[in-house]
Amino acid sequence: MPLSVNEAIRYEAYSESLLVLTMYSNMPGFDALKKSFDRVYRGPSELQQRLAIAREAEALKIPLETYRYLYERKDDEEIEPYPQTKNWGKLLPEWSNWLSQLPGKKKFSLARKGLVKLAQSGVVITVVGALGHYIWEAPARQQQAHYQAWQLINSAAVQTGSGGRIEALQALAKDGVSLQNVKVDQAFLEHIQLSGANLSWSIFSDADLVAAVLSHADLSNADFRRADLAGADLAGADLAGADLSHVTLTGADLTGADLTGAAFSETIALAVDFRQAKVLTKQQLEGKTPPLLCNVALPKGIQVNLNRDCDQMPQTLVDRQDFNSFDEAKKYVDALRQKKWE
Repeated sequence: MPLSVNEAIRYEAYSESLLVLTMYSNMPGFDALKKSFDRVYRGPSELQQRLAIAREAEALKIPLETYRYLYERKDDEEIEPYPQTKNWGKLLPEWSNWLSQLPGKKKFSLARKGLVKLAQSGVVITVVGALGHYIWEAPARQQQAHYQAWQLINSAAVQTGSGGRIEALQALAKDGVSLQNVKVDQAFLEHIQLSGANLSWSIFSDADLVAAVLSHADLSNADFRRADLAGADLAGADLAGADLSHVTLTGADLTGADLTGAAFSETIALAVDFRQAKVLTKQQLEGKTPPLLCNVALPKGIQVNLNRDCDQMPQTLVDRQDFNSFDEAKKYVDALRQKKWE
């Protein structure tokens, strides 16, 4: 009786000797081998068992060592038939499940030897075909993922929380998708990672962007009115023409940021270093509704009182931030006034 593919796989998982065994034209079938094992003496006499094994090997015309090796492993777990689904969508999951359920020793043996038989039976070709199909459809899957991300962002527009927008925006930015004109006003976006993203003309008004990473992002002409950018990383960002009115910039990093034409009307600038920012003018720091400056560092040539608004800063924080009292806000301001600029 000829061996089936699955029986051949079982044999190869057992021993190297099966590679020799497969060359015998009169090789016994799997069922015949199992029946032979059942005839072997299993009593207390080791000599009698050896004799029985020798007789069965001779009867089946199998080398003695090969027969003994197979007999000693006759109780090993059998391998389930490999998946033969024609559904491309289920092929990879079913193969993964089949491999995961193999006994440890069989996994190692198949990984080492079974590839030859699998290739002969067309399994490798099937897997390679599935992998190729998976790669071929990658652009379509990515496009679908982008569509779903945009759906999530737009459907969460009326929410004040994250609504999954942090993950969706980060995924799109990671794939190099432009986020120009995105509308995420009032969104909770603390610690979001959008370094290098194109966010020009986007709307971030009233958004919580505490400790957001927006370094080297294109934020030109973006609307940040009343947003909280405390501790945000804006290093190297393009903020040309951005509206930062009533924004909280406490401790934000503006190293290398382009501030050309950016609006700072009543912006809270507490412990902010503007020295390495690009194109900041004195006019942006003055006027009818100038930014509130307290312990700031300014580029050389801009002659403005660096602590001009420290006295009114505590009350401003009470009015615009989550401070329970004037004393609490004052302690906060006093602590940040201790920061020294090198």
